[in-house]
Formats: sequence, structure tokens, C-alpha cells
Amino acid sequence: MEVRRRQILNLVSKPMKSHHHSSLVFSAIILVYFVILAGGIVRISGAGLGCPDWPRCFGRWIPPTDISQIPPHINTGDFNFRLAWTEYINRLAGVISGFVIFGIFLFLVKNYCEKWKMALTVVLLGLISLVLLLFFYIAKINFLIPVILSIILFLILQEGYYLFKYSFRKITVPFFVALLLMGYQGWLGSRVVSLELKPIIVSMHFYFALILVAFLVYSWVHIRQKNNDSFRVESQSHSKNFRRWTLLLFFLSVLQIFGGTKAREALEILYPSREDSSIINLFTENIGRVEVHKYGAFIFSLSIVIFFLYTRKIVGRNSFLYKTVFWILIITLLQHFTGVILYYLAFPAFGQVMHLLFSSVLFVFLFLLVVLNYEPNHPHRQYLSSSATD
Repeated sequence: MEVRRRQILNLVSKPMKSHHHSSLVFSAIILVYFVILAGGIVRISGAGLGCPDWPRCFGRWIPPTDISQIPPHINTGDFNFRLAWTEYINRLAGVISGFVIFGIFLFLVKNYCEKWKMALTVVLLGLISLVLLLFFYIAKINFLIPVILSIILFLILQEGYYLFKYSFRKITVPFFVALLLMGYQGWLGSRVVSLELKPIIVSMHFYFALILVAFLVYSWVHIRQKNNDSFRVESQSHSKNFRRWTLLLFFLSVLQIFGGTKAREALEILYPSREDSSIINLFTENIGRVEVHKYGAFIFSLSIVIFFLYTRKIVGRNSFLYKTVFWILIITLLQHFTGVILYYLAFPAFGQVMHLLFSSVLFVFLFLLVVLNYEPNHPHRQYLSSSATD
């Protein structure tokens, strides 16, 4: 048992050969935000059904550039070059991000997992199974799909076992979950198309994107803490009131995001085409949800201002904690400003995209504060206490 304990201690405490590990995870976060931004552009440009089929686009792996390139069995009436390529670029961004995140995951397993060879073998088998699953799905060999799905589920559980038992779990496990969510987001994107942009499915697509980023941020925080003791010290507050504030504001941000998506769902149901109705009629039909979201935004913004003033009194202005709260204030004000633009200027497209982007960034910043201030001071402690006795 003592030998096992020393092995684990060496794993979680050994100096890293490179200080760029956290930068890799941060790049994954940026990539996901790029995909979120691309998705917002697709939605406001009306390109959600620019490719009416999935995973192909008008029956082709690369969208047609001319109507003559569309296969004869597909209706050509829905073809629009601009919309098709806008949606295709969004899908391509998602695929590229998925591969990059997968590559970073392999790198993390190699550096933070004791039995990394076994773990990577399971990943390779899972990748082969996934390729077979896609092949059977496209070829419509339906009777083999449940078998392959069962194999993939078993391999996912096996991989989770290796990562949870033999690695620095606060780095590898959250990133592994984010990788799984990336795959799920791809499938959910196909449902968005097949259900013709059903508002609740579009909202679920956005919710899971935020959850995905949250897991990446959790992994990033623990890489920074593992390799930089000063980061751990300067990013935490010992004030219980500060911790309560962070939790309250994070909860309020979740409520505001939920309220905003519900308001958008109602607007899209009641107002599918902006060409046939006036913005006044829209508000008359849906005044409740919009007004609740508007007054909720005012309360939330005021709370952020008070929180910032409180933070200035208890932490140093050169600390990571103060800088994080400062940027939360700036993003909140920008978010509130774009909300005012949407409310009074008939929902301009640019305002919608920026409102979506600022809300997702604000959510992650507040989640970052919660993680920093509700984690134990020594990130190795939980791992050692549970694993060293195996």
C-alpha cells in the first residue's frame, strides 16, 4: 500500500516538462467559443436549415456551389448558396474543434495518467467502434447499430475507470466528459436539423455547449493550480461572504440564461418571420417573458456592480481574483448594453450574436469564480486520500 501511495504521489507531484499544458486546454475553450459564435451567426442569418440533411449537405460531403450539382432525388427548391455554406462552415468548425479537443485529451492522458498506455488503447478501440457506427448509420445497416453502441458504452466506462482510478482525476476526468459532450453536441446538432430548428432543441444545444465549456474550465483551473502554487493562492478568497456572493451570482446568471432562452423560444414560435409582423405585436403577444428577463437583467447587473465594489475592499488589485471580477463587471455591462439594443431596436442581428456571446462568456467567468473559491486549498488531497488506500 505504501508503494502504491508513493507511485500516486509521484504522478500528481512530478514537475511538468512543459508549462504549456494549461495553454492547450485554454485553446480548447477558445475553440468551443468560436463554435458557439458560429452557431449564433447561423441562427440569426437563417442558415440553420441551409443544409437540409445531416451529416451531408444536399447529399454531398461538400456543399454544392451550383444547383446543377444537387443529386436528382433531392429537392432543389431549398438550395441557397449563402445559407448552405454558412451552415457547412459551422459544422466544419465543430468537427475541427472536436478533433483538436480529442488530440489535447490524448496529450493529457499521456502526461497525467499513470496507466496511460492502457487508457490510450481503450480510446483507440472506441474510435474504431465510432467509425464503424457511423459507417453502419450511413449505410443504414440498422441491426448492427445497437451492438456497436453497446461496445462504445463499455469502452467509455472502461476509459472512465482508468482515468478516475489511475490519473490526476480533476484534470483528466472533466476533460474526458467534455470530449463526450462534444460528440453528443454533434448528434444534437443533427436533431436540430431533423426537427427543423425546434426552439427547445436549439436551447438544449446552447445549454450543453455551456456545460461543455464548464468542464473544460474546471480542468484548466486544476492544471494551473497543479503547476503554479502562486495561482492557487492569489485566486482564492478566505471570506465566506465572498464565496456566498460568487454562488449567488452564478445561480442568478443561470436563471437569466434560462429566462433569455425561454424568451427567445417564445419569440421564434410567435414570430417566425420578421417580414409579416411588427415588433409591437411581438411584445404584445409575449410581454411576460420579455419583461421578466428585462427586470432580471437589471437586478443581476446591479448585483455585479455591488459585488465588484465589495471585491475591491477585500482583495489586492493585482490578484487574479480581482482581475476576474473586474472582467465580469465589464462583460456584464456589455451584456446589459446589448440587451437594451435588442429591446429598443427591434432585435438587430449583430446585437443577437453579441448578446449570446457575452452571456456564455459571463457564465464561464462566474463558474470560474465558484471553482476557485469552493475547491480545497490542496488539489492533490482528495485524490491521495481515496486512491492511496486501494
